[in-house]
Amino acid sequence: MEKKVAEELIKDKSNQEIADSLFISKRTVEYHITSAIQKLGVKSRVGLAVKIIEAGSSTNYCECHQKIDPLGKKTMR
Repeated sequence: MEKKVAEELIKDKSNQEIADSLFISKRTVEYHITSAIQKLGVKSRVGLAVKIIEAGSSTNYCECHQKIDPLGKKTMR
């Protein structure tokens, strides 16, 4: 779900717009964004979007996370 939220995030959608498109609550979107921000070590949703775009595409979200995770853990949801 984090990947799907991240894909919507880089389309410059608000949390409510993401929630509506994925049929989840706004709070759930906020949770996934916060979790992804922490995992990728960025400071904001803009930083998250930039990190994902720099990784090549939103489909490379998992690879981006694995490159940055110093323990190599697969903690994606």
